[in-house]
Amino acid sequence: FLDIPYQNSYLTYEKQIRATVRKSGLNVVIAKNRQKSDVLLCKVCQLIQTCKYGIADISEESLNIPFELGLMYGLGKPCAILKRKNSKQPSDVQGIEYIQYENTDEINNQLRDWIKDNVKWKEEKWIIKQLFLIWKKI
Repeated sequence: FLDIPYQNSYLTYEKQIRATVRKSGLNVVIAKNRQKSDVLLCKVCQLIQTCKYGIADISEESLNIPFELGLMYGLGKPCAILKRKNSKQPSDVQGIEYIQYENTDEINNQLRDWIKDNVKWKEEKWIIKQLFLIWKKI
């Protein structure tokens, strides 16, 4: 689940994060790309519940991002936290490790390393194999 600022000034970073996640073999799930006639918070909660991992950028002052990050933590989802250098760190996430970046190259390299260290590829491959076997039977 991608939990990021939805601002035009952030588009370059969003594109880099999406590209890095895709190159790592994972799917990007982002609330603004899902059209549902549902309460926005319900849509976000459902997406967070169904995702295995999260990425949150706490660089911009926002009430939504720390709230959604809290949901991910509360549900036990491993989450990469991104923070642009020189941006103010919200007090409610002090003490939690985060990836600090200054440009898109730093996001790419550090996020790629986080994915390598945190994604359980063997488990993912086993699940995909099981789904494929079920699909073949149908």
